[in-house]
Amino acid sequence: MDTVGGMNFLKAWLRKRQRALTAGFGLPRPKGILLFGVPGCGKSLAAKACAGQWKLPLLRLDTGRLFSSPVGSSEENCRKTIQLAESRN
Repeated sequence: MDTVGGMNFLKAWLRKRQRALTAGFGLPRPKGILLFGVPGCGKSLAAKACAGQWKLPLLRLDTGRLFSSPVGSSEENCRKTIQLAESRN
C-alpha cells in the first residue's frame, strides 16, 4: 500500500481491519470492497495493493464487457460473473 498515493481513509481502514482479523476478535472477512472514482485516480492500483497486502485473490469486473445487445445476454453474463465470484470463496 506504500505505492498508493492518497486514499488515506481506505489505507487506515485496511490497517485497522487487518489487525482486528489477526488479533482474533472474531470479525468476518470482508466480502469485497467497492472502489469508484474518476479515471486515473488509482482504483486499480489500490485494489491490487489491497489484495497483495491481505494475500487474497483479486477479481476485477469490467461492467462495459458485461453488457451486449442481444436480448438476455447481459443477464446471462451477470449470472456467470456472480457464479465465478461465488466459486472463489
